[in-house]
Amino acid sequence: RLAKYIEYKGSPKGRNGKPLSRVLKVGDRGDQAKRPIVIQVQNGPGELVGEGAIKPAGNPDAEVTIFLTRWEARKMGMALRDYIRAWQAAKFVLTPPETI
Repeated sequence: RLAKYIEYKGSPKGRNGKPLSRVLKVGDRGDQAKRPIVIQVQNGPGELVGEGAIKPAGNPDAEVTIFLTRWEARKMGMALRDYIRAWQAAKFVLTPPETI
């Protein structure tokens, strides 16, 4: 019951030229526990599907789980939003007018 958001990514030529799968899961434990927001990242072998899609193949080699309070999660989200806005502003300022 962890994931409310799952994103699958990967690289066709990861480790040793074999496909590499990356999975991001973000979830809410649904209770008022001390750390209800969970962010989990998995990295492991993948399988090439279709035209460039990578799906997990087997158990992940590495897994990181981070538990955050709602306040910490909001703070991280706002920092990420500010970073993206700053990047967009810098890109807009540094982009020549003829390419916009």
